[in-house]
Amino acid sequence: MNFGVGTDLRVPLGAAGVGLRLELSDTMHNSPLNIQVAELNTLNDEVVRANGGLVHNLRASAGLVLHFGR
Repeated sequence: MNFGVGTDLRVPLGAAGVGLRLELSDTMHNSPLNIQVAELNTLNDEVVRANGGLVHNLRASAGLVLHFGR
């Protein structure tokens, strides 16, 4: 799943303008990590699964906006 929000904060200068663009987004997915880890104790044959669960990839960006013309 992917969701986010963004906006442009502009200052009009006649037919042109300048501003700041801000964006924040998050992509969520299940972890590809799914491995088996065996214990070193040979008396106990337990196997442990390592699973990362849900992974978030958060991204924040900012940039300069230049607007020319109408």
